[in-house]
Amino acid sequence: MEFGRKFKTKTSTARLRRRKALIKKAIIVSAISFFILIVFVFIVNLSSLRIEKTVVFGTNILKEDDVLEVVNVGISGKYLFLIPKDSIFFYPKERIKNALLNKFGRIEAVYPALDNGNVLVVSISEHSPKYLWCGNKKIEENQASGNCYFMDKTGLIFVKSPDFSSNVFFTFYGPLASTTEPIGARIFSVEEFERVVSFKDAVSRMGFKSKGFAVLNDGDYELNLSPSGKILFNTKNDFAKSLDNILLAITSLPLSDEIKTKLDSLLYIDVRFGNKVFYKFED
Repeated sequence: MEFGRKFKTKTSTARLRRRKALIKKAIIVSAISFFILIVFVFIVNLSSLRIEKTVVFGTNILKEDDVLEVVNVGISGKYLFLIPKDSIFFYPKERIKNALLNKFGRIEAVYPALDNGNVLVVSISEHSPKYLWCGNKKIEENQASGNCYFMDKTGLIFVKSPDFSSNVFFTFYGPLASTTEPIGARIFSVEEFERVVSFKDAVSRMGFKSKGFAVLNDGDYELNLSPSGKILFNTKNDFAKSLDNILLAITSLPLSDEIKTKLDSLLYIDVRFGNKVFYKFED
């Protein structure tokens, strides 16, 4: 019995020692960790390791001060009240990019980077206006009422346009693909937009001058010609085949002669029905 009590006492003492040792190690580790954290926070708050200046390059229509305002908001404040957001190591690069892209529809791309250690350089590129989108109404009505928006070369609608008294830009009209908010939207996928633009360009090489494009019902498209007339085609058609049919028709009698003598009275050329080409002039 006495031996059993001595064994239990020794076991309890050993456990107590191990527990004290673990507690001591935990305190030491915590102290070291806290010290490292204090040193880390002190270092990242040094002025030499923080962004001193922000520079914006690439603005054209946008005002540089407007861009700077968004960037400065992004690098203001601290993470967890400890780490400054203008730290050269932890500045929110992606957040700045997203904030600028969401704020300014005119911006196409943003490239924040550090220069000379602590100068934040924000390079941007703006969308270039290539086309107009004028909603679902007739082109002339929209232009008169100022309801048109600029599109870039990929068909992205990015900013409201000023009023134009004439057809300065090739104009699209038709429903938006997936939203009611124009800015940042499209009327087609990028691939379909490229098909339509390629069709328009091919028609121009045939000697026609086009001024606008309309999305109709059931996949029908309408290419508006200048000074008058239109070409009707369908998204389900092989565009290359439709173009071949148009070229064959306008280089063959009697349409070739009529094109030369009364192009201004052309009403339509219709290539929606297989290899058949229908056309009509004003009487």
